[in-house]
Amino acid sequence: MGFGATSLCLLRNYIMVNKNIVRKIFISYSWSSPAHEKFVIELAERLTIDGVEVLFDKWELKEGQDKYAFMEKMVNDETVNKVLIISDKKYEQKANARKGGVGNESQIISSEIYNKVDQTKFIPIVTEFDENGNPFLPIFLKSRIYINLADENVYLDEYDKLLRNIYDKPLYKKPILGAPPVHILEESIPSVKTTIKFNVLKEAVIKEKIISKTLSSEYFNFFLETLEEFRVPNKANDTRTIDDQIVDSINSFLPYQKELLQVFKLLIETTNDFYYYEAIFKFFEKFITYKYPPPELNQYNETWFDNYCYLLMEAFLYLSALLLNSNKIDELNFFLEELYFVENRSARGSSRFTVFNSHISSLDVYRKQRLQLNQISITADFLHDRCQSKILSFEDVMQADFILTLKSVFDNSNQYDYWFPRTLVYRGWANSRPFPIFFRAEAKRYFDIICNIFKIKTKEELEHKFLKANDVFNFANWHYDYRKIPFSSYMNLEKLYKA
Repeated sequence: MGFGATSLCLLRNYIMVNKNIVRKIFISYSWSSPAHEKFVIELAERLTIDGVEVLFDKWELKEGQDKYAFMEKMVNDETVNKVLIISDKKYEQKANARKGGVGNESQIISSEIYNKVDQTKFIPIVTEFDENGNPFLPIFLKSRIYINLADENVYLDEYDKLLRNIYDKPLYKKPILGAPPVHILEESIPSVKTTIKFNVLKEAVIKEKIISKTLSSEYFNFFLETLEEFRVPNKANDTRTIDDQIVDSINSFLPYQKELLQVFKLLIETTNDFYYYEAIFKFFEKFITYKYPPPELNQYNETWFDNYCYLLMEAFLYLSALLLNSNKIDELNFFLEELYFVENRSARGSSRFTVFNSHISSLDVYRKQRLQLNQISITADFLHDRCQSKILSFEDVMQADFILTLKSVFDNSNQYDYWFPRTLVYRGWANSRPFPIFFRAEAKRYFDIICNIFKIKTKEELEHKFLKANDVFNFANWHYDYRKIPFSSYMNLEKLYKA
């Protein structure tokens, strides 16, 4: 076989540049015939041209030297990277019968292979097959993957495979171990009534099935139906205090809330079809009705609906945080700028998104007093302690809480209609660093996001909105106990991008 140009030019150039990459091999073979002898010599020459140092008895041994000692040394030499075992019919026969030099070599080689199971030093090279297409290989090599240099049709590919093996440069490399997908790491959520519908919806959305739109509406409607099971009091003879009932109801709803978070994430990250955002909008609009007494109730206490008030606020915070994280600002503004139709037994009308922000008196008044608790906000504690998902961090939730506050007060003259950021109590009085979205807004590309959220074009417009809102809402009076909320610091007002 001739030496013409091959597809190995790039590898040769690489070796010329990296001359310190030297591979040393020894060839074990049988002098079966003049043709086979010529084949082995040409292979040794070709490997040498391709930068491989070949230890070949034809070149290394001289008169008077012990060829068996030479063979044993080559096989056991630690500086020899690979031993090529060129096997034809004659080699197989001699190796199996342990005859001659091949027999001696095969004894040494087989011992090495059997004693070292992971040994990759030995590479079988087949140059002849029997009439049934089976390669001629010694018994101790029968199970080994071999290089086929007998067939001219595949010779170049097989030779390339051999060369890559010698240089430890396989054609197919195992990829670097990555991180498990986020959804795999998500904490397992106990199966609830809505889980089957969620799984069906998830499959349909991922596979982009047309029916996924119908399934999304069905899921949200069924989810709303399950809310009936969490009404307080749920038993006429329940002797627990109202705050204990509210707490138990909120806690028992946690698996549903975690699933709802996954539904929001699925729809936000998988599709851009606005239909799904309208479905979520209608879901929240219907959810609002649970803040108020149903028509069949003749007597009730307002605190009986505090569990729904809390769950509604938590769900809307999660949705807002997910939209912010996904940079779906237009979609976020849809939820913050559209009016929600509200209907209860005493009134009907429309409301801004601030309807989702509630003071939970059963927790932050009655429970605090009854148990003599020292917490600033039990509602904030619930929001913090329940945010244990890898989908959202509590910092994400706090940032969303702050954005909702600003959106509620900008361009608003009604001092009684606003969103109070309860979660910010966890930032503490000493932590006044800007939220990430405002910190990044020192650069224009991120400031453009701020502009989209608040419908402004310049830093001066934002400052004007802030000052105007301060005149109406007097931010100096916004505090937790004695700690004021550092609005301008959280907004990074001094360092925002300025054209």
